[in-house]
Amino acid sequence: MRHLWLFFFAGLLLGQSTEPYRIKGDLLGETVAAYQQNHRNEHDCALRHMVYPYFLPSLEDCTTSGEFQEMSYAHHRVLSRRVSFDDGRLYSLRMDFSGDAFDQLFAWLSQNFGAPFRIEANLAQWGDGTSTITLKGEPTNAEPTTIGLTFSLDALERDAEQRRFLAGQNRVPDM
Repeated sequence: MRHLWLFFFAGLLLGQSTEPYRIKGDLLGETVAAYQQNHRNEHDCALRHMVYPYFLPSLEDCTTSGEFQEMSYAHHRVLSRRVSFDDGRLYSLRMDFSGDAFDQLFAWLSQNFGAPFRIEANLAQWGDGTSTITLKGEPTNAEPTTIGLTFSLDALERDAEQRRFLAGQNRVPDM
């Protein structure tokens, strides 16, 4: 009987899905309207259709510059933030930092999200089966000059990648 209960509780734990990541006041998967409400004081983030608007009307993004809007994350100044939406839902939020922030961001993310599941030179990734966090240094001359930190909602990210791939297949070449 004890084994039956053990299997029951293990099944419950394995069957539970985790919540998408929350980045400050934003939740991966939230609607465009919710995102805009959270950022109503920012005026330089106008949504635009991504890549091939004719083939991808459901993919939109916008970028906020740190020059015009003061932003920070994990006690570091954000140089820019790019958000991407698929069918009106936030699936990716990327923040760029100066190149010297990698080690501090890595330590902060590890403290808050545990050990990364993938570590390579200038790259670390954390995940929970629902969302993925990617910390990546963009190297030039062996030293990262920009650090990208991306939070993505896995299911919507896969959908957006598939849409971009199909749009590239259907695109009429430039003449």
